[in-house]
Amino acid sequence: QTLPKAEAESGSISVFKWKHFNLFPKAFGQVMDRFNIHELHLTFSKGEWNQKAWGYPFVPAPSGMELIALLEDDSIPSEYGTDDAWTRATRELAGMFCASINQLDSEHATSPVQTFFGENNFGGNKTLSLRYGQLPNEVSCTENLTPWLKLDTCRSEAGLATLLVPKEIYSARHHTMGTHFRRVCYDNYANSEGNTSEVKDQWSGCRRRVAELVQTLTVVIDHDSKIGSLKSLLGSHTANNITIPPCEVAYTSMAYVETGLDTVSDTKQKIEKVANAFGQATTNVLSYDLNEYAGLNENMLTGAGSTLSSDNLVTPPISIQRSTTGSGQLYGGISTTISNDDNFQIGLRVLEVIPAYIRIRPSTLEIKSNGVLWNRADVLEAVKFDLPRLDESSGTMEFKFNIPANMTITLHYQYEKLFQAIAKFPPDANRGFDIPAVAVFYETGSGVETTVSSYASPLLSRLLFQPGMKMRVYSNLLLTMMPLPDFSMPFNVITLSSTVIALFFGSTMNHLSRRRSKEKPTPLKERIKNKLMLLKDILFGDKQ
Repeated sequence: QTLPKAEAESGSISVFKWKHFNLFPKAFGQVMDRFNIHELHLTFSKGEWNQKAWGYPFVPAPSGMELIALLEDDSIPSEYGTDDAWTRATRELAGMFCASINQLDSEHATSPVQTFFGENNFGGNKTLSLRYGQLPNEVSCTENLTPWLKLDTCRSEAGLATLLVPKEIYSARHHTMGTHFRRVCYDNYANSEGNTSEVKDQWSGCRRRVAELVQTLTVVIDHDSKIGSLKSLLGSHTANNITIPPCEVAYTSMAYVETGLDTVSDTKQKIEKVANAFGQATTNVLSYDLNEYAGLNENMLTGAGSTLSSDNLVTPPISIQRSTTGSGQLYGGISTTISNDDNFQIGLRVLEVIPAYIRIRPSTLEIKSNGVLWNRADVLEAVKFDLPRLDESSGTMEFKFNIPANMTITLHYQYEKLFQAIAKFPPDANRGFDIPAVAVFYETGSGVETTVSSYASPLLSRLLFQPGMKMRVYSNLLLTMMPLPDFSMPFNVITLSSTVIALFFGSTMNHLSRRRSKEKPTPLKERIKNKLMLLKDILFGDKQ
């Protein structure tokens, strides 16, 4: 990951009011400033995260594309409203990242009120509006990776970005590319030792206003290769003596590797024992200061984890799975199964985005556990339905409830499939329509106290959990078949109409545009002479 910061001048209200952006990407900062975006999280993912095999996700994200934004209503220019600012911001981000972010208009974006939390839990006296949207069918490709690398200060010339080979990244089992922006108030954000201080919860009295842009990339690759999976990411840097140079303008350059080693002979290396989320086990983390090593050597990555055991892998206590029910093209149902595998009760907040092309029936909502139907009033502490409006906007369903220890519950409801205009159908209508993933939010229990920032390292943020840290997991995506019209009939009508119009139009234009020459009539004497000559040739022919 990379973490450039932009700091406001003394006495300045906004972070980006000066012309010189230094290391912060100017194009991105201007978009954030123009539309007064307080916080933004944009992720591109391919493949679903297998938490049972890989543990906690480094950066939680659903498959496809996800965008979360907090807009400051009080600071939006008068010529923009909140919805207009959101639409304009998505258009500019779409051009910047070469993606279909502009499709997250009012029809695909929602405004949840009970589920999402800001990464900094900070707003002060500001009025913040949340906008959230998913594009499940957005395919992540190199067209997104190239502009993402341009946001990095050293781009792909130095630092960890030199390890990124598009072919290997996009052939991996899973990858998540994230861009995370937030405005925070850090007094003495980084001192001479590089330590971070507390985050202020109010703008008033803040001496240092900071804007952070965090770029993260998570790649899951198979370990079946003979050389080692990390070598495949190095591309042409396959020799052991090749060193990846650190970014010269970086304040610090650190590499963290989970390792099975207890001691190391190199005095520059440091090993720390880190307890996992609930203190069930410890993991050794080997840290490298790349400035002391003048770069990152491949041996640091491939040799450190050779004895790493999977016994320390801790899976999230909450898992979620979705499936569709019913048959036919008129009605259907969705079942969401949530399991709590821990020995204590956990409070959950569930967010479901309902697309505009299905109409849910809230009265059919059922909650079951082991086949026993539960009373909704006894289980759900808070429920909010924001039903979608056809051809206008998506809707949301938000639930808040507690799931008992070692319990699995199922939420099921029915929906009606609505008829769509022919322009609304995707190119392959028989594939079906995408239903976004469900997001489940919960808080960790009695974790381990730590002073490490959640942005210090995705690896450490996964291992060093704070008590009450807000976590989220996503379900799998769903496909639903919609009522399909007879696509051959519009084709036949268009073909026949086009043929008739072409014949009529062509014939009419031919008669209107043809020029007729006026010839003088041949005299009668001359006509008789010509006919006699013709008759002579027929009767007698050419004697020669």
